[in-house]
Amino acid sequence: MMTGHLIGPGTILRNRNLCEQAIRAAIDGDKGAFKLQDTVRTQIGPELAGFITTVANLQAKAKLKLQAPDEPQRIWWGTDKSFQQATPWQVAKLKSKWFANRPVFDLCCGNGGDAVQLKNRGPVIAVDSDPLIAELVAANLSVKHVDHRADLQQPKPSTDPDSTSLPELTHKVICSDVTELDLPTDCWINIDPDRRPPTNRTSTQPLQEGTTRISNPDHYHPNWQSVVQLVLNSRGACVKLAPAANPDVTQLADSHRCWISLSGSVREQTLLCGGVLANSELPASGRSAVVVKSDGSNHWFISTPDLVTERAPIADKPRGWLVDPDAAIRAAGLTDAYAVSHQLSVIGRASGFLTGEHPPAAKQVSISAEVLWSGSCDDRKLRRELRQRDFYPAVIKVRGTDHNPEKLTRRYRRCGKTPICLWIGRGKERVYAAFTR
Repeated sequence: MMTGHLIGPGTILRNRNLCEQAIRAAIDGDKGAFKLQDTVRTQIGPELAGFITTVANLQAKAKLKLQAPDEPQRIWWGTDKSFQQATPWQVAKLKSKWFANRPVFDLCCGNGGDAVQLKNRGPVIAVDSDPLIAELVAANLSVKHVDHRADLQQPKPSTDPDSTSLPELTHKVICSDVTELDLPTDCWINIDPDRRPPTNRTSTQPLQEGTTRISNPDHYHPNWQSVVQLVLNSRGACVKLAPAANPDVTQLADSHRCWISLSGSVREQTLLCGGVLANSELPASGRSAVVVKSDGSNHWFISTPDLVTERAPIADKPRGWLVDPDAAIRAAGLTDAYAVSHQLSVIGRASGFLTGEHPPAAKQVSISAEVLWSGSCDDRKLRRELRQRDFYPAVIKVRGTDHNPEKLTRRYRRCGKTPICLWIGRGKERVYAAFTR
């Protein structure tokens, strides 16, 4: 696959208008597409011609992930891997609000998923060590050139923490290792450390596709202690982490850990520190889970430090209602806290479904349904109960057992005509099943 690493520095930015014409023509199937492609190939080089073909083929994926519906249509520059790793616009827009209108250094910026949303609310300085990625984010931010040496100490932000004045700062892209930058004192930073750190890799060698992600922050690049130092030197910081990461935050007392899901999938864990935490109005030393919808709307479950340690009562079978907390709540380790705050019990074990006599008030961060029937998860019994009620399971939710939802869907499809949800989980002593609408 064309990586673009053979393209000369500045080539994309100098020829951006011509390249984007060729990309649009390729997307639209315009009869002039081949002529434009040939112009790029003969006037600039075959490497760039091949790369813009790759970019054109990735536009549908890129727009789905990065293009907010209220923003003008545009060309998104990036590689397949950079689009995979980019922050979705819904999540990036949420996080950008925590910086108010402050100038922000977006460190390890990738192709600009966060940087574009940060730009929409104020000045942003995007930094990445990969020359190609730095040029791609510059194109996405409409910055005309990439700085390889920059005086970051001038001008300095206001020393007044309540000041709303902005320094004389414009959007900028810098190609540099973030650990080698002399950042201004008390700046605001957003950082996404590389969770696929390379071994024996030079700046011109792309990472291999499929490189294993790492959850331990000590193995990130920059490593965790370097990240902590950047945070301590900042006025406010937002750190993107793997959902399973367990960072040492003992030096960051003024911090909050937040897990973010989008459309049911946990996208990241975010550490909010200093001024970013103050702007978010979330509790210090607490945890939260935020469920982001495809339209960008979001719903929260916020836990104080005391509630995190609470343990919910254990039930051996479903009661009047079954509840499945969003994946962000589970990833944050807040299942018990959510159950306690809504007078629910955990069925069987901590990883189980929740149950109670009433549905939770915060329905937007969980799926809840009234129980129509519950009993042991016996194949013959399930068939009989489904047929008696003219039910078939259109949706099957499994927790704590090795049942295969796809196989069960096929097995029970002809049991009835009315679609229901089949829940299967492990109680204290047996595997149970339940029907809900």
